[in-house]
Amino acid sequence: MTEILDQNKVAQMGADAGEDMLPMLLQIFVEELEASHAELTGCEHTELAGVAHKVKGSAATFGALALQHVSMQLEYAAKGIEPADTEQLKQQCLETMTQTLSVYRTEFAL
Repeated sequence: MTEILDQNKVAQMGADAGEDMLPMLLQIFVEELEASHAELTGCEHTELAGVAHKVKGSAATFGALALQHVSMQLEYAAKGIEPADTEQLKQQCLETMTQTLSVYRTEFAL
């Protein structure tokens, strides 16, 4: 299984943006992820690819490796690039979002 959090990616973000900015950036990520979770929950099939693409990008930026992976699978399935059960992937993505939120809140005291 892919790890939830890439500490090296977050450390690099802190080095690039400044350690004093990192808590604020991580808080924004968590808030956006909460909003995306709600959006994905009520999402129609025609909207899946767009929501998954947005989540994939945010996850990649903030080192959320497992979420990046599953949201990429969902995006590709929703676009018809790779055959897969989009409803199952949607549920997997929602579960991974919940796990990711828990890890980031705990790890960074958010």
